[in-house]
Amino acid sequence: MYGLFAGITTLDVAQLTSGTVEENQKVTSLDQMLAAGGPATNAAVVFSNLARACSRLLSEKHVSDRVRGANPGGSLATMLVTAIGDGPAAHLILEDLDEREVAVVDCTDYDAKIPEEKGELDLTPSLSTIMVNAQTGARTVASTNTRLPLKPEHAIASLEAMGAPQVLLVDGHNPELAKATLTFGTDSARSDDDQADMDEAEENPFGAQEYKPPYLRILDGGSWKPWLPNLLGYIDVAIISADFLPPGAKTFEDTVEFLRGFGIERVIRTDGGNVVRWSWLGKTGEAAPP
Repeated sequence: MYGLFAGITTLDVAQLTSGTVEENQKVTSLDQMLAAGGPATNAAVVFSNLARACSRLLSEKHVSDRVRGANPGGSLATMLVTAIGDGPAAHLILEDLDEREVAVVDCTDYDAKIPEEKGELDLTPSLSTIMVNAQTGARTVASTNTRLPLKPEHAIASLEAMGAPQVLLVDGHNPELAKATLTFGTDSARSDDDQADMDEAEENPFGAQEYKPPYLRILDGGSWKPWLPNLLGYIDVAIISADFLPPGAKTFEDTVEFLRGFGIERVIRTDGGNVVRWSWLGKTGEAAPP
């Protein structure tokens, strides 16, 4: 079982508070958490935990096997293509993901050009500060988001070693990494039987997007981002928030219709504590969150 994930990795510093923290107010938190975070990173951690739990239930012989970097050895594999950077925060991120048995492919460009206005190359990973209201569950988040220079080609050797995954999830924060994994996954999944179809598809500008690999490609879209149209043609399932409103869209139905134009027939939308709405292969419905 192999899950491939690509996107941003942050160091999350979370505090659980008894209520809303006002401006210029200092409070003592009820609890705290320090962990690697980010949409794709969180998904990779959950996948790894669930895969190992299922493995234990099925009494597999090699439960402890896991993939490290480009080593495809284990029966279970969770690989995260991301940018980690350097420094104390980066080390904390790597330690956390190692404990969670998530193999990391670091695509940070450590030789990037130094910005003239800064005079040095800052390779500190993104830091997210999260405050969660224990009374309401509401959260307040401040984050620098993507800030590290990228070199997506760093992932090629690991992607080649692993082959096609059972599932691929990307987030919308690192479009370069998302595009690299989405397109490489399509190529690696190609068989001799459909080589002719793929060659024919490549003759038009949408050829790579028209080819469908034998695994689902999922977008954790969060809010709308202007570069997403370049990725949507490679997506099978879009998981979005209520803030995901493409140009001209005002309702969930508008968003579903917009995504359908890119061939996406499976859409799930969350809205905080409100109902989760979905549109799946022409059928629609909703479910209350737990």
